[in-house]
Amino acid sequence: MTTILITTFVVYFACSITIGVWRWRNVTLGEYVAMKNRTGSVFLTCSLLGTTVGGGMFLGIAQLGYTAPISAFAIGVVYCVGGILLGLLSPYLRRLLEEHQVSTLFGLLHKILGNTDNAPNNDRARCGRTTAIPILFSLATLASFVMMLAVQYLSIATFVSFYLKVDHGFAILLSASVFAVFSILVYSATGGFRRDIATDVFQVVVISIGVAILIGGYVQGGVLTQLAGNVPVSALSVHSNDLVILIGAVFLLIPTFLVRFDLWQRMNTAKTDSVSRNSFIAAGLLSLVFFAAFAFAGLFARATGATDAIFAGLHAVERFRGTAAYGIMIVSFFAAVMSSADTFLGVSGLAASRLVPGVSFEHESADSPRTLRIVRVVTLVIGMLALGLAYFIRDIVDLFSSAFGLLSVFLPAVAYALFQRNNASRRPIGVPSILFGLAACVSALIFVPTIAFVAPFVVSALVFAIEWGIDRQRHPSIASAS
Repeated sequence: MTTILITTFVVYFACSITIGVWRWRNVTLGEYVAMKNRTGSVFLTCSLLGTTVGGGMFLGIAQLGYTAPISAFAIGVVYCVGGILLGLLSPYLRRLLEEHQVSTLFGLLHKILGNTDNAPNNDRARCGRTTAIPILFSLATLASFVMMLAVQYLSIATFVSFYLKVDHGFAILLSASVFAVFSILVYSATGGFRRDIATDVFQVVVISIGVAILIGGYVQGGVLTQLAGNVPVSALSVHSNDLVILIGAVFLLIPTFLVRFDLWQRMNTAKTDSVSRNSFIAAGLLSLVFFAAFAFAGLFARATGATDAIFAGLHAVERFRGTAAYGIMIVSFFAAVMSSADTFLGVSGLAASRLVPGVSFEHESADSPRTLRIVRVVTLVIGMLALGLAYFIRDIVDLFSSAFGLLSVFLPAVAYALFQRNNASRRPIGVPSILFGLAACVSALIFVPTIAFVAPFVVSALVFAIEWGIDRQRHPSIASAS
């Protein structure tokens, strides 16, 4: 088993490095960040799938399928609907990027909310306050994607712990010292969005083979019969502890697509509006198949006597031991881990770099070797930070829940900025809602992680509604113009 595991890692990294070096040649800062209007339907669909169905999701959804299967399947439906809705919105959102001549969501929010030209009556003092929203959003994106990156490193550790039969904490240290650190160094040296697109295609092809084998095993192995006979009806009901996850998944996860920097990158890189729309819709539909397969893996693990939900996904893979498909399955789901890790590392590095004074990469024409070097160094540091987080918070579901909860805090303010009809009358509201939402997120993460997905948005939305109502009363003429 150790030989298979080591061979898996060596083969994967060899392919990844080859693709990275190939795509790294003569890369500019603009290509490292965005690659505007450069990607066709097939590559974009693969990249979107690689981002959404990564290894953290395989293990996390399988774990949820073991403990709360209805919620696991609901998340699959949510990703499908979210992809379709963002696809339908993408032509409008792409036009906003074009109108403001920026290539990132960070730049768009800065132009809409932080540009004094948009302040009503040129109220510069009031408008100066709005620069807080883009800054806070960069900080939240950094924290959220560091959490998601930590999930990917936990997924690597779960592989190591399961197959080498070592303690999970030791496995994190082992994977950090060998695989994760190596991945961070490779990405920092040869990475960037240009490389992400290329490696996503390779990774999604491998993942798809693994999922096809997994589904084939369900059909041929009588798994559905085993599930019917061994999974109690009570396991398929929604318990009070699962209700928060289910409500959050259905009502909150879909809107968070709007504030995910990685999805905006892919929206912007589409060659045309129709390519963007169709790719998001196709990826949303395909992701439902992947998530359903992952959820069934968790149910299968429960039906066949697995005792640890953390290893539910890998327990399902074990049923292929002794067959030619076994090694392919391991390679497949390790590729799933790394497909998301590269993206989350890149977004974390960009979010952190944007906070460095003098660093700007918002325009496609940007080409500063100095800035590119800074971004790569910052990305290296952020990757190491995520490893430390993975060691102290070892629950994949809690990390994902907190990450999306943190992003949801910005939904009211960002949606208001993006969809208010009259640009000139936009007023800089939303800072109090964000601050209260962040406080709720931190409190939930410390005391009740299971509600970290729901509580921050509820608090943020309530405070924003109050602030919006007060603002309309104070500025009725501007409110009517919008």
